[in-house]
Amino acid sequence: MTYQNKRELSHRRLILLLVITLNTLDVKLNQHDNHKLNKFQQDLSYCGKCFEQQIESCGNLFKDIKNDEDVAIWWQFLKLLPQRSCKRNNNFLQISSSGQKIVEKYFANSQDHLKWSVNIRDLKEKFLHQDRLDGLQFYPPHKIENFIDVLHEWHMKWPKVTIWLYLLVNIQPILMPLLYAMNFPVPQTYGTCGFTLYQEHAGLALHNFYIKDFDIKLKIAQELLKASLKFSHGFQGYRLYITDLTADNIVYDVKEARLSFVDLDTVFVVDSLEVKYKSSTHKHEYIECPGCFAYSPEDISAHNISDINIYSTCQFLREDLYRDQSKGFLQPIPQEISVTYPQLGKLLNLCVDCPWEANCSQRFGVAKQLLLVFEDILNKS
Repeated sequence: MTYQNKRELSHRRLILLLVITLNTLDVKLNQHDNHKLNKFQQDLSYCGKCFEQQIESCGNLFKDIKNDEDVAIWWQFLKLLPQRSCKRNNNFLQISSSGQKIVEKYFANSQDHLKWSVNIRDLKEKFLHQDRLDGLQFYPPHKIENFIDVLHEWHMKWPKVTIWLYLLVNIQPILMPLLYAMNFPVPQTYGTCGFTLYQEHAGLALHNFYIKDFDIKLKIAQELLKASLKFSHGFQGYRLYITDLTADNIVYDVKEARLSFVDLDTVFVVDSLEVKYKSSTHKHEYIECPGCFAYSPEDISAHNISDINIYSTCQFLREDLYRDQSKGFLQPIPQEISVTYPQLGKLLNLCVDCPWEANCSQRFGVAKQLLLVFEDILNKS
């Protein structure tokens, strides 16, 4: 078979895949409409008292959302291609009345909650005595009820048992709307229906920007470092530390020049009013962990504030989790930038390595210097 014949055959196969996708799309979209309703009904059956307050708002939401057909066609096509996979089981939808694109996320796939006794006493007991390697971590644990009160003030229509349940399954439905209202860099939440979250489609994941122009990457780095400072200071005395800062968990909208954290299910919350050292800053030290991010919860939770967010941001900009500096988000720094702004690379190194002999006991100061350099480069580019 000649090269030309092989090429034509390949094109025919591609067209056939597209035809199959288009012919089955309407059926799949209708199935999805029923699927989201069935999911909510299943969650109501599991705990009616937890989710009955959501029935009216979710009913209105379901009437106002439709499948984003442009995205859905492409999504279904990709599913037919070999060797493709997706990290998350998300669906792309659209608000009919506004045209806003949204993402549907179901976040109780483990089904662990089906074994639980759903009442506040038992859920609290489970939270206090469970070794949590993922999900929300809160310190000190015995002060969790104060944090519950803060969350419940924002979600007054929901009973406290619902807050406790989300606290254990996934913190995002109760934390994300509160953070959005406080101008944290998170997407807008359009609704929570049982264990399904409907969230603004706020941009493309950062792994799409590694090959983009340096000025775009620098704008993202600037917003990312600002975000690390904002989360570190938190709200109402609660420090928020991001323990899973990866290119998949953060998105950027180029048109809006807006960065958003789309997954905060593993956030580490510290009540700074209840820590041992109320006026000191915790300095994060690198812990050997190839391919992962390790930290000491005991050290972080003992101090008024930690610089771990700044560290993880600078590490992301300089290197990957295997410490390969050729794979950092800002790498390679263009030669002309390195020559004109030699302090850029030096400050990134100082921020990550932070040696005591270089008087780097305060990463917050280094972060502010980096932001000034970012701004200077962007203003002159």
